[in-house]
Parts: sequence; C-alpha cells; structure tokens
Amino acid sequence: EAISGRRGDQFRVGQTVETLLDAEAALVCSGTATLQAAICKTPHVIFYRPPKALDWQLRITGRPWPKFIGLPNILLDEMAVPE
Repeated sequence: EAISGRRGDQFRVGQTVETLLDAEAALVCSGTATLQAAICKTPHVIFYRPPKALDWQLRITGRPWPKFIGLPNILLDEMAVPE
C-alpha cells in the first residue's frame, strides 16, 4: 500500500520526466519542474510558499508581487497553469 493509502500510487525520486509522462496529473513546486510538466503535457498545479524575507523585501522596496511564479506562465505572460 502506498503512502497515500491508495493502491497503485507510486512515489519516485530522480525520474521527473518519466513520472510526469506517466502521471494523470501533478502538483508541482515552482521551478524547472513546472516547465518540464508543461512540455510533457501533464495537467498540473503550481505551488509555491515564498519566504517571509521576500514579503518584507517587497514591502520595504514598494515593489509589487510578481505577476506569475511558474515558468510556463512567465514565458507565456498569461495564466496557463493554475498557481
């Protein structure tokens, strides 16, 4: 039985592309993997928890939060993948 409690679920390390190609969907941490998931055409959601220091830096400098966090969204300049 898998960690999720469901039979048939698999957890892999170091096989990103193979895993994304096999997956029905993915929850992907912001970074290169988001672009890999998009290239593999795997439906996914991007998640990111910014460090508190970033929030402080943006407040102090008066700069706004970035429009997008995920690479596919940044490259397309639109919300193609939910964040």
